[in-house]
Amino acid sequence: MSYANPNADFVGPGYSGEQSLSPTSRDEFFDKFEEKNLAFVYQEKIAGGETSRFFKLVDRNPIH
Repeated sequence: MSYANPNADFVGPGYSGEQSLSPTSRDEFFDKFEEKNLAFVYQEKIAGGETSRFFKLVDRNPIH
């Protein structure tokens, strides 16, 4: 099993919302993550073998 880097920087080139974000502690992030029942889905490699930057946060509750 692989684990995502909990120190990931989600603000990158081309992101236009930098002024709307503020730093948060690791504990605050994971408390909210658990409160919202989220899962971190990511792709390690693209089809060509290069590192992928794809990720999304999804609800852990199954859709009924």
